[in-house]
Amino acid sequence: MNQQKTGDFIKKLRKEMGITQQELANKLNITDRAISKWENGRCMPDISFLIPLSNILKVEISELIKGEKISDEDLEKMNDVIEEVVNTAVLNNNKKQQTLNKWIVAGLFFYIVSGLESGFRFLSFINNSTIQEFINGLLWGMGLLCFIVGYLNNNKFLNRIRALTNEKNK
Repeated sequence: MNQQKTGDFIKKLRKEMGITQQELANKLNITDRAISKWENGRCMPDISFLIPLSNILKVEISELIKGEKISDEDLEKMNDVIEEVVNTAVLNNNKKQQTLNKWIVAGLFFYIVSGLESGFRFLSFINNSTIQEFINGLLWGMGLLCFIVGYLNNNKFLNRIRALTNEKNK
């Protein structure tokens, strides 16, 4: 796999369609800088973008990866293997989603414990109120941190899934 060849191919197809890097980026819910990096051969598209990108550019995934048009006979052989690889990657993203949900559950746990401490003062066996307040603040902060991490990661994941779904439905 040649990054430069694939990048040149993406650029050629995009220009043939008459769309800008920004327009392509918008369709994929990413930045135009990512498109520029692909087209300049500095990096390859993430595997989760191969299906929507191939749909937008109206080529097969195997052609995107190879960076050129492929004969029908070779194309059929390659597409079966590539489709299986991409589907496996999407399944792995679903597993990632489950992990991200754990962040949110952990955040809820810390908030609940913090709320219970505020209401019932179950840390009253600690004679120092400063330490009690510190622990309660720490629990609250940990809850907030877990929510933020879960939310930010969830958004990135959901944007990719939306891009995949939108392009597949077109």
